[in-house]
Amino acid sequence: MCFKRRRGTDQGQRQDKRYEYDRLEQYTRRENVRIHKWTVDDSSPLTPQVLELLNHMAELGTKDGEDPIQFRESDISTCHGVGVGAKKQTIVRFVSRAKVRDVFKMKKNLKDSVKFKGTFITEDMTALRMKLLQVVKDDKETSDAYTINGNVHVTYRKKKVVIASPDDLFKINIDPDMEALGLKSFA
Repeated sequence: MCFKRRRGTDQGQRQDKRYEYDRLEQYTRRENVRIHKWTVDDSSPLTPQVLELLNHMAELGTKDGEDPIQFRESDISTCHGVGVGAKKQTIVRFVSRAKVRDVFKMKKNLKDSVKFKGTFITEDMTALRMKLLQVVKDDKETSDAYTINGNVHVTYRKKKVVIASPDDLFKINIDPDMEALGLKSFA
C-alpha cells in the first residue's frame, strides 16, 4: 500500500497528533521494563519473584572480588503481569531510571542462567513502536535492529538510522502499511 503524507490537511494533523501521543506515551514508560518467558508462581507476591530474578542476574555478571548490584523492594514502584499463557509478561516499573540502566547493562547475563533459561528483558514499548520494530526486523535490507529509549535503531545498508514514527520508515525505503501498524484511519 502506498502511503503518502498529507501535510497541512486534517488527516495529516491527526496523524501528527497520533505520533505525538505515542511519543508521550513511550516517554511515560522510560522507567519500565518487560520480562518475557519466565515462570511466575501466581500464589506468591510478584515483587519478591522479580527481585530474585534481578539479583540472580546481577550475581551472574559479578566478577571475582566485586560486590554485585543489589536490587531492593524500594527500587521497584510496581510490577504486574500482562497477557495470558505462553504470552504472559511482567511489567516492572522502577523508581529511578538509574536502576533501569543497571538492568539493561546486566540483561545479557540471563543468557548464562540455568535457573531462568529462556527469560529475557526488553523495554516496555508502545504497540506502535513494537510494530515499527517488527517491520524493520522483517525487512531484508536491515542487518540489525534494537531499541534505546523507545526509539528503534536500525542498521540499513551499513548506515545507522533512528525510527521514531512510521514517517521515519521512508528513511530506509519502507512504505509502511498503516493498517498493519494500527493506524487504519490514515491508510
